[in-house]
Amino acid sequence: TGGDVSGVYPLADGSFFVASDTQGRLKNYLIYPMYIEKAEGSQIGKTDIRIATSINDDFLQFAVSRFNKNNEKYNIIVENYQKDGRDACEARLNGELAAGVGPDLINLMICDIEEMVENGYLEDMSLYLESSEKINEEDFFHTALETYHGILTAISQHFNLDVLVANSDFVGESRGWTLEEMVTFMEQNVGNQVFADPPTRDYFFMRMFYFCESEFVDRSAGTCDFDNELFRRLVDLAEEYPVSRTMEEYNAMPSVYADLNSGNGLLGWAPLNEFQDLQVYDAALGGKMTCIGYPDKERSGVRAYYYDALAISSNSPNKDVAWEFLEYYLTLTGAESMMQFPTYRPSLNFLIERAMIKEDTYWHNYYDVDEFRYMKHASTQEEIDEVMELLEAARPAENTGWGITGIIMDELEGYYAGKITLDAAIESIEKEVLLYLAE
Repeated sequence: TGGDVSGVYPLADGSFFVASDTQGRLKNYLIYPMYIEKAEGSQIGKTDIRIATSINDDFLQFAVSRFNKNNEKYNIIVENYQKDGRDACEARLNGELAAGVGPDLINLMICDIEEMVENGYLEDMSLYLESSEKINEEDFFHTALETYHGILTAISQHFNLDVLVANSDFVGESRGWTLEEMVTFMEQNVGNQVFADPPTRDYFFMRMFYFCESEFVDRSAGTCDFDNELFRRLVDLAEEYPVSRTMEEYNAMPSVYADLNSGNGLLGWAPLNEFQDLQVYDAALGGKMTCIGYPDKERSGVRAYYYDALAISSNSPNKDVAWEFLEYYLTLTGAESMMQFPTYRPSLNFLIERAMIKEDTYWHNYYDVDEFRYMKHASTQEEIDEVMELLEAARPAENTGWGITGIIMDELEGYYAGKITLDAAIESIEKEVLLYLAE
């Protein structure tokens, strides 16, 4: 854990509660024993079920080891398809699927969902979910069910939240604003530090486009329009942010908490991994926090993101077993230890109960960052309700990749350097985005 372990306590489910003290900061962990040998390769007398992924997901490995240990017929194998790079991963995956020898389950992070659906490589899991005796659609937050053109392509086990927070004196007490409203707010505060932990220029555009890419790009029609006043205003605002930062510059920056607490930042990025996280931002804002959210036509602006959405391959000879594992994986208790929100509501209920127990010292983590000090407390019902509202509102962002954002950055480089006009840069952006959409 990187600190001094002060206690190890075995729990009834076979896991261990570990308490540690790292340079004056209390940190606690739940550790699960893993049976890696069960997941590394074929087992004699068992049929292999392959999962293609790209990340070292401890909880997936934990689920696989438990499933394999208790199953006499099938053996789950987790394979890292991206170990040789993204291009090699896509070539291998597409080649295997085209030949009918692909993996049984696929983590959607390693593939192009649109391409997979158009090629018929992903099984529609709607019928499996409708006929399941263990789970149903109402058991999950809507963001867990990954759909594409009406096809249920994947289901996620856990997710995180990301929202913009601000002092209610500046933005009011209600969540939500449009891109036009946020741009106006920033223009009215030119000369002030708008963001705690100010972004680099590329991240500025990406975050503005989380839920507003569709104001400039219509992916379904393959069209775009950047030649408008709103985009030009964004370009002007982005100019104040650096193209990049060195690690030394980044490390020298105050934390989001310290900037918000001192009033140096009007808006703060707030990633949320557990119920108590939100109270830290509220404390930094002197108890006047509004979860204003990212700009969004729907005035929600709560981003959900996950790394573990699993799909069933349509050419898998073991679809029923793959679904059996998914049922086991999705409902397995223990996700609450992974510092993420489980998508399965019964697991979340356990988190809520634990968060509200005052004596549960696992949650009493101490913050001492850049002169901002705070000790988490057991959640109140009001705090639980506020996080639940965010969980219900959350949805995946429209744009989290570097495709369109990268084009914008590349074509604006000449404009920011004074070499071309903004009209010329916008013309180039539209040309390159249209080519990108047509690929």
